[in-house]
Amino acid sequence: MNKKKLVIFATLVLVGMIIAAVIPTIIVCAGLKLEVRSTDIDYLEGKYLKTNGFYSDFIVFPRSLDNVKTINDYYYIDYQLKDGCIVVLDVMYDKTGFDNEIARLDNQIVRNHNGAEGYFYKKLKYVDDGVLFNCPVYVATYRYYEYEYVCVDYESMRCIYVYMKYLSYDKIPLDEKYIPIDYQINESRKEEGGYKYTVYP
Repeated sequence: MNKKKLVIFATLVLVGMIIAAVIPTIIVCAGLKLEVRSTDIDYLEGKYLKTNGFYSDFIVFPRSLDNVKTINDYYYIDYQLKDGCIVVLDVMYDKTGFDNEIARLDNQIVRNHNGAEGYFYKKLKYVDDGVLFNCPVYVATYRYYEYEYVCVDYESMRCIYVYMKYLSYDKIPLDEKYIPIDYQINESRKEEGGYKYTVYP
């Protein structure tokens, strides 16, 4: 291969590499939507915690689905840098499984490091006041851009685990009952006031 052909070949390779790198970025920025939906317990056991771990430790979510009687729904929607993401696991337990899960939520403790002052511990916050939510909820994170909580229905022994980050209100695929009451207000005022709580550092 002579020098001229070598230069042309190298140029084409370089252009190809640039195109391969740029096109996915353009697609992402244009609003590519990654969505996973399943009620298959075998799939969820192997996938859901790993899939979602990129965003959070998912403290409110169950570590295992062994005690779950029925999976009503599971979905993971990521708008790829443009409009945020949401993860929802909606399940029903039998009596024993439900009691065990409530005990886990009641006793879930997160250890945080506070610099020179050492470690401190925070529990999930139980809320049932009709001010933050319209149903009983255990909260791990509640702040203008990020929410992690589980809604509890004691009569049907149902738990709806939710994680949302940077998600506009109109893109939340949940019944209004399971969305923070002041979500839109909190979203608009950002850090300037409003209720805030998180178990994470």
